[in-house]
Amino acid sequence: MLACLWLAACSGGAFDTPTVRIDFSKTLSPGEIPPAPHRGRLRLGIAGLMSPAATFERYRDLIEYLEAQLDLEIDSWQRKTYQEINELLSHGRLDAAFLGAGGYARAGPQACSILAVPEIGGRVSFQAYIVVRRESPVRSFAGLRGRSFAFTDPLSASGWLYPVWKLVQMKSNPDEFFSRVVYTYGHDRSLKAVAQGLVDAASVSSLVFDLEAGRNPAQAARLRIIDRSPRMANPPVAVRRDLDEQVKLSLASALLDMHRNPEGRRILREMRIDRFREAAPEQYEPIKAMIRRVGPWNP
Repeated sequence: MLACLWLAACSGGAFDTPTVRIDFSKTLSPGEIPPAPHRGRLRLGIAGLMSPAATFERYRDLIEYLEAQLDLEIDSWQRKTYQEINELLSHGRLDAAFLGAGGYARAGPQACSILAVPEIGGRVSFQAYIVVRRESPVRSFAGLRGRSFAFTDPLSASGWLYPVWKLVQMKSNPDEFFSRVVYTYGHDRSLKAVAQGLVDAASVSSLVFDLEAGRNPAQAARLRIIDRSPRMANPPVAVRRDLDEQVKLSLASALLDMHRNPEGRRILREMRIDRFREAAPEQYEPIKAMIRRVGPWNP
């Protein structure tokens, strides 16, 4: 899995579409995905913060729980980029999706409606962490000049937007500042890339960092955080704007009431989520402000 990192070098300016060369299998365009399913089924997309296998393991029980609560069969869809999930949702090929925070901020309320946001550790917000190996001499973001760096996804708030925003403040860009850039398409992959010495540093979600630290303390012990972003709203659950209102209300209720259900509490506990809460587009304004500062990203 990590071998593909070496093929993922990025070229182009900080404000242009990142050119990613990585050995991925063929993906489907929105037009190739079948239309919205018939009544009794729900298409649910997952913009994975983690690798596909880890994402499946994390969401499997939650999807089964929602199927039982909604009395609907759920078709879950994963894609390799946040942009693909955004497009499928905005084209009506998905009914709902777990989006990345940066992916939602790029899509905006005109493309979808927020249903809920997870509360984790008593907060509905997270941070980007810039991490290096523990023995690295680098002590600050500025010290990464001339070193290799791993981004996750070009629409990720923590895995792309924050470090690029930092570079804009420094009047620089990834091509000029770093010796080499790779895209991992998974925060867990970025952590492994740093821990195993494939890159000098990476920007990752604090949510995944904390989750992986609990699962793999030996890996966490090989890493050190040198920079933290301001707090940003957690990745939301969103639905297409024209989704049947009753389905929308039922899905929102199932998520918002999970912590009151014994089986729901068990699943939330295993996912390290306290509960789901209501959310509003305004909560993502700090991310949108970073986007405006960095400039448009044109997929």
